[in-house]
Amino acid sequence: MKLAQYQHQTIYLPEFPRQRYEELYQASIRGEILCCECQKPLFMTLSIHDLPHFIHSTIEQTTLCRHVVELKERNRKKQSEDEMNNIREVNGFRMPAKRAISETNDEEVFLESKQYHSIPPFSKKSSSKEAFSISNLTLDANQWEAVTYIGSPLLVLAGAGSGKTRVITSRAIHMMSTYGIRPHEMMLVTFTSKAAQEMKERIKSFGYSIADMEIGTFHSIFYKMLLRFDRQLWDSSRLIKFDFQKENMLKQLARQLDIEEKSFAFDQAIQQIGLWKNSFIYPSDIKPSDTWEEQVAALYEGYENSKKQQNLFDFDDMLIGCYEMLLEHPILLKQYQSRYKCLLVDEFQDINKIQFLIIKLLFQDTSNITVVGDDDQSIYAFRGSNPDYLLQFQSHFSNAKILHLSENYRSTHSIVSLANETIKGNNNRFAKSMNAQHHSGQVPIFFFPYDEEEEATMIVSDIKEKIKNGAKPEQFAVLYRTNTASRAIFERLIQTSLPFTIDQDGESFYDRPIIRKMISLLMLTQDEDHQGAIKELLPVLFLKQQALQEAKMNSVLQNLTFLEALTTINSAAPFQIKKIEKLIKLIRTIKELPPLEAIERLEESPAFMDYLKKRGNEANKIERPSDDIRDLKVVSKNFKSQREFVEHAFHISAKFKEYRSQKNKQSTSSISLLTAHRSKGLEYDYVYLLGTVDGGFPHDYALEALKNGDSTQIEEERRLLYVAITRARNSLYLSILQRRRNKKANPSRLIKRLIPR
Repeated sequence: MKLAQYQHQTIYLPEFPRQRYEELYQASIRGEILCCECQKPLFMTLSIHDLPHFIHSTIEQTTLCRHVVELKERNRKKQSEDEMNNIREVNGFRMPAKRAISETNDEEVFLESKQYHSIPPFSKKSSSKEAFSISNLTLDANQWEAVTYIGSPLLVLAGAGSGKTRVITSRAIHMMSTYGIRPHEMMLVTFTSKAAQEMKERIKSFGYSIADMEIGTFHSIFYKMLLRFDRQLWDSSRLIKFDFQKENMLKQLARQLDIEEKSFAFDQAIQQIGLWKNSFIYPSDIKPSDTWEEQVAALYEGYENSKKQQNLFDFDDMLIGCYEMLLEHPILLKQYQSRYKCLLVDEFQDINKIQFLIIKLLFQDTSNITVVGDDDQSIYAFRGSNPDYLLQFQSHFSNAKILHLSENYRSTHSIVSLANETIKGNNNRFAKSMNAQHHSGQVPIFFFPYDEEEEATMIVSDIKEKIKNGAKPEQFAVLYRTNTASRAIFERLIQTSLPFTIDQDGESFYDRPIIRKMISLLMLTQDEDHQGAIKELLPVLFLKQQALQEAKMNSVLQNLTFLEALTTINSAAPFQIKKIEKLIKLIRTIKELPPLEAIERLEESPAFMDYLKKRGNEANKIERPSDDIRDLKVVSKNFKSQREFVEHAFHISAKFKEYRSQKNKQSTSSISLLTAHRSKGLEYDYVYLLGTVDGGFPHDYALEALKNGDSTQIEEERRLLYVAITRARNSLYLSILQRRRNKKANPSRLIKRLIPR
């Protein structure tokens, strides 16, 4: 049914404003949409697969009302057509009274989902049918060649789902059983502790001793070398294990450098320092490109000096320390070179400069080197990873051989086809494509939500329907480019009884610095004596913490509100007082406005604009505070009062903390919410990709770099999308927003040509 009653009026969905569909959906959940025939509540479906419509809670009731309502719908449709065909004269021209449907903007109509159809005929390559085995592990012909090859350094290009873990494990076993390599002479490097443990268990299950075998991450293996050399200097009690420890150290340094603590993005600074260290760049070598990098470089230098004074080290120092140790002690280096006869490296595309320098140093005298990786899955440039080490493998290791594993055993033929077509757009890669080993009727689907709110609703509706039909929560994953994109899907899921986990470091959306400040301003429109809100706003007004006590005292002595008392503090300059007075006037003016209008007015205020410009960390290319405000405005549209909106923000913030604290306790049977980066190495039956539009996926900073002639960032974004696509086993859904952050969105240039017209 497309006809219903809402707010005492009859509404007809095809004529109802497109941007208000989400409002209707939420109203139907509250029982505010009524049937035109029986006056009972209707539920609105807003899903990926169907056109929006209304239904009763039971099929029987829907059937009873449908015939009468459909007759009314036909009459309504005819009336609309008659109005459309009504000819009127304007300036001597005869024109339809209403604009033709064909002239409407895509944003004004509900766009049906489309299936990806550029799929070549399915066929298995003959090599995949030839089975070989080693220690009860079955291998195809390409895998067997990679396992048994000998004679020179070997690069195995292993596409997504091609069985690379099986290959690298089998090769380790083959080296020991056929060529007499002893366990302690082998180094097997992975990029995660989980992968290292999996390799150990596999090798152990085939009867091989792993006690003396060097299997682990770069950090764990090289840290052992440091401990053997100087246990006291590298004792784990000196290790800075957590980012909050780094942050505390940086905050102390920031005070000395007069960097505003409340607004500075210390998490991004920690990441940038890590990038420099993994790229083997010392503080003295940095040439800052902007003010933010200049501040981080100063923090980096202070951080390194502080660690040295306190005899502390962090995880990045394990790599740098190992490299420096080997260079400074040639006898020790020779001992390790004599010991290790065989090197196997997994996920070689993720290697960074310092890691490469160490293995190049250790294994410069041996040709028994095997690296497995996929240049199309190199997605950690922000950590210093560089696919060029893989792409230029033959120039680094003479006489190197390259073999391909092109059979995909994970995803359906249509998903593999979409992945192949997506990654083709990159130039800096080995030319290759995957071949799927199975086919099904499911094909990737593009769907077109109006905005981020509707996107979340459509996905959760689809997941609920599939689980109702027998699917299990752990079969689902929702992937997104950045953590801020998870806000709406998180809010929808906590409205349901569906179990889910969110794999995310850091705070919730509503605890982000700039969001807290805007929420505090909204709180002050309702209560000018809210001390927590005043304290949060001191940085916005460029006031120091001691101003809080002075204002508190003056509010009592002069019978002023806490907010008014800010205009009486002696420590504030006259221009600051004027700015505060204007802000107070604005706060009182917008008291009764809906939250969206209130936020827009506050955002344009001189105080807030100055703060964003000077202290808002707008130079941060990944997460700009102004983008956070745009996201806040998207969600604020759903609320009529500021008080209701503020309560919602606090509720979601509390729920996020609750989910974070229960993360390790939650059942494995749950829907996964995670970034595309964190999805690497995982796989799911059903995968939903959020915001595959320009600015979302690919990220804005990659588009800006492209405008300046730098295509490396956009190629990394394409690799990241490729990784996200290949997480799906059976079903893949790509969301193409019509509007993003309240502005018209364009389909992602990474896949636009693949969307059916």
